[in-house]
Amino acid sequence: MLTELLILILPLRPDWLKLVQPSNAAASQQYFSTNQVDIDAHMQQYFANKKPRKSMKVTVSAYSSTENQTDKTPYLTAYNTPVRDGIVAANFLPVGTVVRFPQRFGDKLFVVEDRMDERFGLQVDIWMSQLEEAKKFGIQFVEMEIF
Repeated sequence: MLTELLILILPLRPDWLKLVQPSNAAASQQYFSTNQVDIDAHMQQYFANKKPRKSMKVTVSAYSSTENQTDKTPYLTAYNTPVRDGIVAANFLPVGTVVRFPQRFGDKLFVVEDRMDERFGLQVDIWMSQLEEAKKFGIQFVEMEIF
């Protein structure tokens, strides 16, 4: 599962994932089948001293893996990666873009791996594991930092 995620993202955003990228595809398959890789830890390490390249106010909502909030594959993102904590949907940012919402989530990093309906322009949707948690989050207008 993690291997497929990295294979999908590596060609798109290789800069921060070089921390976990073996030298070739065969080595990659072997490495990821025998080692647990904590992507969040690697992202935190890579972005620890980086400054965001842009900051903007956006409308942020939340969604969960229910068919009325997603398509017929509620546990897969638009890029066929499994949903998990730290995933966001955004139509205006490239897949693999790393963002954070410091006012709401502090230093927690999120990765764009999903898309929203085209009617949502400058909006970000954060995946949450529980429907009630997503409802409680509601819709907020917050500062987003883009790396």
